[in-house]
Amino acid sequence: MPKKSAIGRTVVLSSLRAGLAAASTLSPQLAGAGAARLFLSTRRHPMPEWERAQLASARRSRLASEWGPLAVWTWGPEDAPAMVLQHGWEGRGSQLGAFVPPLLAAGYRVVALDGPGHGDSPGRSSSLVALGQALRLLGGSLGPLAGVVAHSAGTVAAIHALSRGLVADRLVAIAPGVDLEAYAREFARMFGLSAAVSRSMRQRIERRIGVSWEELDPRRAPAHVRIPLLVIHDRTDREAPYAGGEALARAWGARLITTEGLGHTRILRNEQVVAQTTEFLSVPKATAEVLVLATEYASAAR
Repeated sequence: MPKKSAIGRTVVLSSLRAGLAAASTLSPQLAGAGAARLFLSTRRHPMPEWERAQLASARRSRLASEWGPLAVWTWGPEDAPAMVLQHGWEGRGSQLGAFVPPLLAAGYRVVALDGPGHGDSPGRSSSLVALGQALRLLGGSLGPLAGVVAHSAGTVAAIHALSRGLVADRLVAIAPGVDLEAYAREFARMFGLSAAVSRSMRQRIERRIGVSWEELDPRRAPAHVRIPLLVIHDRTDREAPYAGGEALARAWGARLITTEGLGHTRILRNEQVVAQTTEFLSVPKATAEVLVLATEYASAAR
């Protein structure tokens, strides 16, 4: 017998499909409004014990924002350079907790933020723009960041924040989910949306977040936004296809590390991934400036 939670999800999915189908017969605009709300809604997932143990050693604080007080977790001395952990869609900062001990040992202060509608922060909906705005707000309170470690669609949020003024020395993108068009197509397939409803949904989302989907695509980020970047992606990732990580690394002239069999979330606890991330983030700033020039040269060469 399937688990009760699986049965519940199937019932809810069927009900939502039926509701959107009924709305679409009345008006694609009406169905598009409902689909947009659903697309931007967020769920919380159970936290494993190892994450709770990691949070137990952190200092908890709140960051005032337009969405309410956002949960912030800090490890290490307040005067040390700050490294920020950026979770992905329906994630939480503690999912990147495996990076905390080695980054502390490297001399950094580590800060994790639960974005709007995620983790211990308020809200039942969000957007990648909201996650990016919250990251920029956090960066403003911390000062220039030594770096950001972003997971999944958190990569899109982090790069959007950089385009809007976030200051950070370097970025690590782990299992980056960068193809928003693909996510929208899968969403439309899952809920049986027509082309007209899908268009209406996208238009409503763009009006709400204030930017087009093309502007959010990190592969199209202008040269002045690009800082030294390391991309780490698993070939077997089913949630964020490996091709997206390849394309991001190619567009930025960045190094790509490929793993096998770690999937989308186990990759965050792999010792080799954690070690390579820490090594990249700990290179001297002068070396990082050389990496920027190398990235610009590689982009120009193409």
